[in-house]
Amino acid sequence: MSEYERISNPGSAEKAIECFNKAVELDSEGTNADMRDLLNFATEELKEDNHVPVPAEKERFETMFSWMLEHGANFDKLKVRYYAPDYRGVHAARDIKKGETILYVPKHEIITLEMAFASPIGSQMFARGHRQRLLSPKHSFLSTYVM
Repeated sequence: MSEYERISNPGSAEKAIECFNKAVELDSEGTNADMRDLLNFATEELKEDNHVPVPAEKERFETMFSWMLEHGANFDKLKVRYYAPDYRGVHAARDIKKGETILYVPKHEIITLEMAFASPIGSQMFARGHRQRLLSPKHSFLSTYVM
């Protein structure tokens, strides 16, 4: 299940695992070990994907992901795993073929350094020479723009 589907349908992965588990239970003779292995793999993947020590962190990201999707982004081949309060990673949600687009963000939704420079505060910072005096000018201009 893609990150997109999990955001759009909270709890759907858990329901799918539950249905899959019921199907595996129908194999009372245990003749289909591959299905049981797949169920165990899917269950472990779900646990890893949902290990979130700080629920507020996951909620903020899901809000951002929902906003991105509403505005035309596509990242259904990716998923985020949360390892610790300040540690997370982006993983492939499935095999990705060579040349395949894994992340698309419409140009009108991208915040650029040029936009930050042209903003009212950014242009004042630029005019006063802050770009040369700041330790991390790009980050400073972009963060000021976002605020």
